[in-house]
Amino acid sequence: SVVLVAFLGRSAFCMLNYTNIGGANPVIRRARSAFNSDDESYLVRKRNQETLKELLKDKPFGYGIGLSGGSAAKFGEDYLEIAEIPTDSFYVQVWVQTGYVGLAFYLTLMFVMCLRAAYIVRFKIRDPNIKACMTGFLCAFVGLFVMSSNNQVYAMFPNGVFAYTSMTLVFLSEYYDKQQAKQLLEENDEKA
Repeated sequence: SVVLVAFLGRSAFCMLNYTNIGGANPVIRRARSAFNSDDESYLVRKRNQETLKELLKDKPFGYGIGLSGGSAAKFGEDYLEIAEIPTDSFYVQVWVQTGYVGLAFYLTLMFVMCLRAAYIVRFKIRDPNIKACMTGFLCAFVGLFVMSSNNQVYAMFPNGVFAYTSMTLVFLSEYYDKQQAKQLLEENDEKA
């Protein structure tokens, strides 16, 4: 399965970097720009991030929750400078709202959650049907996690709801697996 995932990942990279497949789709165009340092969209995002870096240099905890992009303007003139700069990616949005401290905490939490979920799926679940479903949920979550680096994927409804619901199911799957094993054991005892 690792070879298959590596092959699919490499294929997706080659599709984005070396072809024009899906060029009419704005999400694919945006993802493709992450691999091209000459792309105008990429260059604008980098300039915006440099401006944000200057604005956030003395704000280790950011501007505050909800104070990024255009939504910050409604909170007064103190936030106009930040309101005029689009955040462009989910992680930049987290960085603006919560600063370096919040971004580091968020990313650490996400990595730990992904590692723990992968451990549960790989080593704790025995039922092949539950394992297959939970692998799918985990892969979808990690895909959204990666894609959020150049799009606001988590901020788009219903992606955030799906992502965290799927991780909840992965963490509960160990319990479901034990219940399934217990039920099968009881059924076998009744037949015997």
